Amino acid sequence: MKALLKVLFLISLGVTTSLSLSCCTCDDLDVSGTSAEPQILPCPFIIKVNKFAYETDNPKEYLSVTLESRGGGKYISNFMLQAVSIDSKGHVKEANPGENGFQAFTQVPVDGLTVNTVSDCEGKVVKSDSNLKFDSKATKIQFSFAPRRIQGPIKFRATFVDDQGNYWLREESEPIIQIGGPTLEPSLVRQNALPIIDPIHTDKCGIEKGCYRVPEGCWEPYCDFIATWRPLSRLGVEYMIEMSARVDGITDRHVSLALSDDIRWGDDRVFECVHESGLTKIYQARSIDHSTERFRNPQDGIDETCELYGLKCGGMFLDGRVRCRFVVKSSRNINSLPLSGSYHMLMYSGPAENGLTAPHRYGYGEYPVASPDMVSLADISINMEGYARYPLVKAHGILMILAWCFFGTVGLLMTKYYKPMWPNKRFYGQRYWFVAHFNCMAWLFIFVLIAFILIFVEAGGYSKVDYFPLDAHPILGIIIFCCVIINPIIALLRPADDHECRPCVNWVHWAFGTVAWCLAIPNMFIGMSFGKAHVPWWATWILFIYILFHIIVEITLEIHQCCTHKKNKGSSLKTAVHTENTHLSMKVDQRLTDDNNERNSVQTNEIFSHPLMSSLVEFPSCEERVCKNFAKCSIQDSRAKCYCPLGYTGKLCDRVGDIKYPKFTGDGFLAFPAVTSGYMEFELLIKFKPSSDSGLLLFISEQPDAKGDFISLGLINGFVEFRFDCGSGPAIIRSPIQVKIGQWNQVKARRKEKQGWLWLNGYGPVSGLSQGVYSRIKVRTDLYLGGYPSISSIQHRVNERSGFVGCVQSLVINQQQYNFRKSVHITNEEMETRSVSGDVDLGDSIDGWNIGDCSENVCDSVVCQNGGSCKVISPDQFVCLCPMGFYGPNCIQTGKVKVAEFRGQSVLQYEGLGRNSLSYTELEMVIKPTAAEGVILYNGYTNNRQGDYLSILMRQRYVEFQFDLGTGPAVIRSSKPVSLNTWHKIKVSRTGLQGVVEVDDQGPIQGLSKGAYTQLTLLQPLFIGGHPDFDIISKHVNLSVSFQGCIQKLIVNGRLIHLVEEAMHSYNVEPCSHPCNTRPCWNSGVCVPNMEEYSCTCSLGFTDTHCQKNLTISAAKFTGSGFLSYDNEYIMKRESGRQSDIEMKIQGHSLDGLLFWISSSFPIREEGDFLTVGFQKGLLLFHYNLGCGRAYISYNKTRVSDGKWYTIKAQRNKQHGTLTIDGTLVSEGRSPGACTMLNVNGPVYIGGMPDVSYNTRGMYKTGFVGCVQDVALANYSPLKLTESEGQGVSQCQGN
Repeated sequence: MKALLKVLFLISLGVTTSLSLSCCTCDDLDVSGTSAEPQILPCPFIIKVNKFAYETDNPKEYLSVTLESRGGGKYISNFMLQAVSIDSKGHVKEANPGENGFQAFTQVPVDGLTVNTVSDCEGKVVKSDSNLKFDSKATKIQFSFAPRRIQGPIKFRATFVDDQGNYWLREESEPIIQIGGPTLEPSLVRQNALPIIDPIHTDKCGIEKGCYRVPEGCWEPYCDFIATWRPLSRLGVEYMIEMSARVDGITDRHVSLALSDDIRWGDDRVFECVHESGLTKIYQARSIDHSTERFRNPQDGIDETCELYGLKCGGMFLDGRVRCRFVVKSSRNINSLPLSGSYHMLMYSGPAENGLTAPHRYGYGEYPVASPDMVSLADISINMEGYARYPLVKAHGILMILAWCFFGTVGLLMTKYYKPMWPNKRFYGQRYWFVAHFNCMAWLFIFVLIAFILIFVEAGGYSKVDYFPLDAHPILGIIIFCCVIINPIIALLRPADDHECRPCVNWVHWAFGTVAWCLAIPNMFIGMSFGKAHVPWWATWILFIYILFHIIVEITLEIHQCCTHKKNKGSSLKTAVHTENTHLSMKVDQRLTDDNNERNSVQTNEIFSHPLMSSLVEFPSCEERVCKNFAKCSIQDSRAKCYCPLGYTGKLCDRVGDIKYPKFTGDGFLAFPAVTSGYMEFELLIKFKPSSDSGLLLFISEQPDAKGDFISLGLINGFVEFRFDCGSGPAIIRSPIQVKIGQWNQVKARRKEKQGWLWLNGYGPVSGLSQGVYSRIKVRTDLYLGGYPSISSIQHRVNERSGFVGCVQSLVINQQQYNFRKSVHITNEEMETRSVSGDVDLGDSIDGWNIGDCSENVCDSVVCQNGGSCKVISPDQFVCLCPMGFYGPNCIQTGKVKVAEFRGQSVLQYEGLGRNSLSYTELEMVIKPTAAEGVILYNGYTNNRQGDYLSILMRQRYVEFQFDLGTGPAVIRSSKPVSLNTWHKIKVSRTGLQGVVEVDDQGPIQGLSKGAYTQLTLLQPLFIGGHPDFDIISKHVNLSVSFQGCIQKLIVNGRLIHLVEEAMHSYNVEPCSHPCNTRPCWNSGVCVPNMEEYSCTCSLGFTDTHCQKNLTISAAKFTGSGFLSYDNEYIMKRESGRQSDIEMKIQGHSLDGLLFWISSSFPIREEGDFLTVGFQKGLLLFHYNLGCGRAYISYNKTRVSDGKWYTIKAQRNKQHGTLTIDGTLVSEGRSPGACTMLNVNGPVYIGGMPDVSYNTRGMYKTGFVGCVQDVALANYSPLKLTESEGQGVSQCQGN
């Protein structure tokens, strides 16, 4: 039937839709099999080609040819398609050019569909195989064409037959030219046809040329914007610039590059790459407002005909991209900014109008992008990506979204729906809905005011936009702002509730608020379309979904309100009964206010219906008690009581409490994550002080009701009872003695499979066995301390009726020490900003109720002298933290510290290692421990007990080195324990994952950290002797005891740390019993400890054991640790500049050592200027760096450090350097690069310097060992050795 109807329909049209297409010759596309004439009306079909230029004989070159209906109004029934060669005037020269027998056309599916086609004319013509069916409705057919062995310009032409039998002969496409082949007449050239300019290469960015591109990591042709530059002359007056951008459309287009001193368009130098009338030109202009103004001679100084680095200059418009390459030269005729200096790069693309760039707009993708940092055209090392942000615009948008989507929405909902819902619910005398509404609107007012100011500052006043809808944004914003300002004024001036004008004022107040909200929502959508906001597309959808959600919430609340209203209207009888009972209750007790009667009568009537009973009994109520911070109210002992969540204390739970030593009152508990390591073995150690002889101390189980496996510890009539059940019957182990009420007790309980043991205050063990054959325990619930949420549900298993009453000081389970503070999550940004003394909770507890702190009042009556502060160290003990120079119980004692002693509550704080030890870290220490355990050194990444850290500690007299690179710690212990009260040398190091610890003469012990990370980042301070708060160090350290003993030496990465002088903060550091603390060195000599002994480093002019003898120096003797220093500007200038000349007599006794040094900084930077003379492994070295690279000049034919006197001379003239010994030139060399000046400003050091290895970056390990005299600089008279500063220098024997 359907087929019959279709035939009848075709007959009614009077046409045939089965025209046969055949070509008499391959040069013709005529139609046969019909008497109809070809159509003379415009063809409804078009031939589109994706390119207007092609490469011949390129196996990868393909043209996309599309046959398409104009507007989709006609369907293609039949067609024939071919390519033809044309001459320079566009006339057909040859039909079907190219390789014979080659399949030139290949069909490409459109929307997954293809049509039946055949090839003809030796594969060069493609045509439809049969009629295209009506139900296919083909409006677009696409082919891929391979231009093989074709020369010159070509066109595509096709014959079309529509679905009604009408046909059009030999419709033509636009001409396509051959790249590098014959050209067309200018009138026939399309705007993007020629010339072909080489693409912009990005593989040399930052190496041979500077680059800026958007988006990040792109390359041509996939960059939205790209610009490159390179200087062509050393004077910086000639530059080669490349610029390119993606554009829409095929009409005249441009891309502009502006050099700006800020990220805003205006008064900047602009290079315009403009495609107009088939040609692409480069112009210079100045940016004004949103457009440009060309210079009087816009192409002055522009060379677009050059060919440099194998690249052709010029411009083109091809494949949707405008590209230009040109050379720009400085010109006196250009009144513009110079090319030298640093600028932000601003790039913009768009249409060109009459050869001029059209003004840019404000929309997304329409506003110029700016480089995030300033660049110099002389700097080819820049490879910049991305674009600058506008923080004030971002802040404006965020504040407005918070104000209207959160505060405005919540405030309106509270007034509209919750005002009738909570008519009498009050918060500190104010109704709930009003408190919420007032606070939301106050924050909305503040946020809108701040946002309004920010955007005015950003725009520099009122910003006028020229097109819709963006032009409505500032207007709507001002209207909204006026509503926001006026509405609170109306609220403040409104009359009393019973005033006749109050309803009108309420309506006006509501109207202003509603209008502001209704305008703010669409205005936010408009604002998200601004280019400066850089809002991603999905953010608009999130806002749309939120508004949709708000509408659904409004509808839901509206339905709820209507249903509630109908229900209340149908319960008039119930309301009358309630009113009568309320009246009787008011007669019984006249002391209650009207509001209290209304609330209490409801509760009374629900419990006692008889009026006499309600008048005789007074019941406690939670209505009058307002518990804060999500606390729960409950009736206990005929009183209302607030049950406070963890972290809050007080009768109303209104005080924040930091729980370090929990205090239990029998009705609370602390919860920790489930113990996952107690399957076969379980061991706990707890220290507590009970106030009652009964109560549950600890509980964990498989099921919440204690069915199945469980473990518990509790007090029963003063005895400790340890219970556990492996699944077939419990073990019950009771302590041999009772606990001491009001005193500290320590319990240790251990279980291994079925057997358990119990110790109390050193008595025990008492053992027991669980029943049955099972020996494993599975636990799934949280670990509860001090109680349980529902003790009645587990009473039959643990034999306890209430929770523990008293204090708990410590809890250790399976060697993990628990932190009783609340566990919270901290972001990475917060990690880096938390201070050491921050009050953030970083503990292990995940829940808790009714917990106090036993140490709350310990420091209340303590007075610490001399700036000391009180610190709680246990529930009933404190210590005074004394600043440097003071110590003792109350910081009364004083004393100067050279060798520091730590008493268990002492700390020295230094700047952390930061990112200076990413791959390698080395630490050396000399310590004398007096206790078996304690943290010696700690440096962490964050304060949240996670992430990277490094620590040296003692555990059971073993030295332990720990470090964590982020995926798990390495724990490396010494092979033997160390003795107490004896000095020991410790050396630890790590290279990537591998760590090594060496103690005294023990062999090195190695270990690896877990995971694959290899770098160490330590952003927190470095602590020596312990830590101010062990609750915030890494959990893996598992030790909360500070070091006790003395520390005399610390070397970090080769640099000696002066323990006392360099400490940023310290407390409770005392002088150790060491000779250096008695000041044995005279005349400002420095005492250098060396284990139990010491030596004095004497100031210049003094000598002997204690620097007590005067000394005249004519020839200086150095022992590797001393030095002479000249900080005189006149002397330093002798060696700086273009020339340097150093001459001295030396008598060396060591293969290594620094003789002479001057540099630009300490420690020396990688590319910093310096000049030095010294010995390395017997070689005499003369090194210097002028800023472009180091010169290495050395002499090694004979030993110069053989104890004989030699005269050495090191000279430099610009880059060239020579080394002379006893008047004979022995070596010479040059420094690389073009730098010729030595720029130094530091002192001149002879014979050594402080921290030689650190300050020279390992170039030298020690100072010179031997004698030096007659030191002359720049051919001046020898320096007077006694006029310098220095230490550790004596008179050379025999001089």
